Amino acid sequence: MIIEPMKPSSDQLQQKTVYVVKVETTGLAMDDEILELCVIDARNPWKQGERGREAVPLFHSRFRPEYKTEWPRASRINGITPRTVARAPFLNDFREELGRLFIRCDCLVCFNAEFDFSFLRRQFLFKARLMTVDLMRDWTEYRTGAAVKDGTEFRMPFLTQKDLFSHFNWPVNTGSPISDCLGLRHCFLQLIPTGCIHIRRPLQERRFSRISEMQLLEVREAFDRKAASLGAGPYLRMDPRDNDLLVRLGIEDPDHIYYAGEAPSLSLRVPATGSASEVRERVAQALEAESGLPEGLVILATDALRETDTLKEVTARRKAEQAEQAAKDGQDGQADKAEQTEQAGQESREESARQPALDTQPGQGTQPGQPAQPGQAAPTATVRQPAQPGQTAGRSGQPGPQTRGQAMGQATGQAVRQGVGQPNNHQANSQMSSQRTVPAGGPAVPRG
Repeated sequence: MIIEPMKPSSDQLQQKTVYVVKVETTGLAMDDEILELCVIDARNPWKQGERGREAVPLFHSRFRPEYKTEWPRASRINGITPRTVARAPFLNDFREELGRLFIRCDCLVCFNAEFDFSFLRRQFLFKARLMTVDLMRDWTEYRTGAAVKDGTEFRMPFLTQKDLFSHFNWPVNTGSPISDCLGLRHCFLQLIPTGCIHIRRPLQERRFSRISEMQLLEVREAFDRKAASLGAGPYLRMDPRDNDLLVRLGIEDPDHIYYAGEAPSLSLRVPATGSASEVRERVAQALEAESGLPEGLVILATDALRETDTLKEVTARRKAEQAEQAAKDGQDGQADKAEQTEQAGQESREESARQPALDTQPGQGTQPGQPAQPGQAAPTATVRQPAQPGQTAGRSGQPGPQTRGQAMGQATGQAVRQGVGQPNNHQANSQMSSQRTVPAGGPAVPRG
């Protein structure tokens, strides 16, 4: 529950829908039921009627319980007996009307608001940022001068509604719920200037976030580092428990080396509302206020609590660690990718080296995609085809180099076209003789 002080000049309730509520029940248990409900507008409950100015509630009715048949203990307090509500309607008969009424409410003013709201929230929906004012707690704190703790740890008896009405001169024991609501409204307006009113948000709670738990772990690690040099083994444990923090501080000495009897220890509960730094400071102050522990142990724990990094520092350090881990993972991934590429290239080179080179042979090849001649094997696209005799083999489907006669014919035609004239036959014959190859049987013998 979030608790905020309401200052006299505060505008927390300006332009808000504020209801004053009075609830009577069959008891205090979870299975008890509402017997009577009265709701008035805290801003202007008065209406002009035939008899003049009178208070008109937004809702007022008694209800017949659906399950309870008797409530003797509660009857002695509220005066409502099973006989008085025997013909009253059920609460479910007004569920739709009350649902529309409470969903518009911004603030509930009650005497013991925690109890009244616990019954209302079971039946109706409220805004998530609903505010409540508990006049019983605020009035007790104002009169006694002691801070009232929210929760079950508080043992001091609260002041009654009769004490509140008597102090502000309002009629008591009238038996009218409308009069009680008007009296609570009157006392609420009188207490606002004193500054003792607190705004509570029962539907909103400040629980420990993940960052706050990380800071608790930082405190424990800092304490353990400082206690490592000591031989006794001090320990500090902080465990979230709902809205509280269970703090345990002591010395572990099971063999009774340092203490003949039981080693000193302390266990206390600290409210966990607020930021992590506020909680750590609250724990440090609570440890300093306790007695019975060695002073050095308390100093060791408070130093660890107050020297822990702030929320921004913890967040920045965690982000830096995550970025460093991400960069390391990226480098590992790139190295693995490069290794895979190198391995694939090595395999490709080895595969190329294993393929034998095909030698060229004389003969005429066929074009790719054409059927082979009868008696001739069908070539593949990668095999070099044989060339014709007297012709050098070329690539598959391409003619080889020209023969001597073809070269002479082309040269003569080209010279005629360019106007150079026909070449000298004697020069051509001598050139051709120089290009003639030697037979395999030896040099030719000239004729006589």
